[in-house]
Amino acid sequence: MPLLYMLVVGGVIFVAFYISLAAIRIISLRPNIESGSYDSCFNLAAAKVLRSQFDNTVTFEQSFVGHSDSTSFAPGYPAIKITCSNVTEWLHVVETNGPRQNHGKNSSLCDNSETWVFVDVSEESRAKDCPFYASGGTFRDNPAWGILPHKDLYWRGRAFGLVMQDGKLYPLLGLEWGFRFNRWSVKPTPIYPRQLNRSDWQKLIPSLNRCYQQHQFCLRSSD
Repeated sequence: MPLLYMLVVGGVIFVAFYISLAAIRIISLRPNIESGSYDSCFNLAAAKVLRSQFDNTVTFEQSFVGHSDSTSFAPGYPAIKITCSNVTEWLHVVETNGPRQNHGKNSSLCDNSETWVFVDVSEESRAKDCPFYASGGTFRDNPAWGILPHKDLYWRGRAFGLVMQDGKLYPLLGLEWGFRFNRWSVKPTPIYPRQLNRSDWQKLIPSLNRCYQQHQFCLRSSD
């Protein structure tokens, strides 16, 4: 009887802990889609001026916040801003071990069952076979992505700033960034930005050209 009693009490305590942790996550990390703002994310973030590893004549600014504030779109999650006046289109490829959130055409760049790799676009853009996250000189993101408390999650984004020449799209710069959720943690751990290089982009070219055949992605303008 004492052993059974201890097991029951332990189970009740665990369930209470699990529910409490889930509730804390939901409350503290609740998305603020309707009234959120990017501006508040970067008020205290000093912009870094970097030289691209794709082309050392190209410079860009990067601002990154590991945990955005309560007035952002996704409080508690990382936020990033990249600015380069030479860029005309932004491509954002995301890899995660979390559950798929969409299916159908161009919903995945590969068939890896362990991770989901996809081009991050709106549903409207996906339906139009448009692979671009944004146009113009600025890329901004502040994603929210939940997971059950007993599971690990990683979410890694690769943002590429592109230009078009002679009908071909090639990158001027690239950054990898994101976050991790360790099991039983209250908030995500940021993955701080690191620059990408030509070999990172080259691995994506075949999949991009297969999925978005109306565009031609290449390594450099001379290809």
